[in-house]
Amino acid sequence: MTKKTKSAFLVYAIILAVYLVLFFAIPFTKGVAAWISFAFTIVAIVGGAGITYYAFPKGDDLKSKLYGFPVFSIGFIYSAVQFVFGLIICIVGSFVDVTAWIAVLVSVLIMALSAVGIIATDNIRDIITEQEQQTVVATKTMITFKLDMQYIVDVCKDVALKKQLEKLSEKFRYSDPVSCDELTEIEDRLKSEVKELEALVNADIAAAIVKTQSIEILLADRNRRCKEYK
Repeated sequence: MTKKTKSAFLVYAIILAVYLVLFFAIPFTKGVAAWISFAFTIVAIVGGAGITYYAFPKGDDLKSKLYGFPVFSIGFIYSAVQFVFGLIICIVGSFVDVTAWIAVLVSVLIMALSAVGIIATDNIRDIITEQEQQTVVATKTMITFKLDMQYIVDVCKDVALKKQLEKLSEKFRYSDPVSCDELTEIEDRLKSEVKELEALVNADIAAAIVKTQSIEILLADRNRRCKEYK
């Protein structure tokens, strides 16, 4: 549990304590409606604390806070609205008779709307997370190419070849990073060609130059196909 989550729990504990003091210390005339709203308010405060824990389950990193904040906000709003409604029922009930069904109906509506909001928001969070994971997988191939090419540039000892390799490395760097299933075959060919280039770079300069040109043509073909498939 992070420090911020603990702080949020402390806030909920304070809210709960304040509500209990207000409910029992102030001499309201407590009818059935007041006690019903009291029960729903306790559930809302405890539930809000639980939603906070659910909203921020994976640490204190920026992404966790960003994705968890909408869920946390709905939980907090739910607790606050039910808190206010509970007090209103107590105050109004001291002057007029409030029927129990009003307290039940409004409290259930508040709970239901909050639950729908949390479910919808959490589903959106899951969709975004899934899309990010798919993007990571889809860009892994090109990231590997970029790292391999940079390594080849670093180990190359021939000055003229090194310049050509740097240009090829730049072309990989500025290629579309997202792969797709239709590019599997041509990217497998690229992978094989890059491995061969790595073996040639300091063993056979002339062959390495030819291989560099071959990879440039293959990469250009890959990028054209990538553009057409999207």
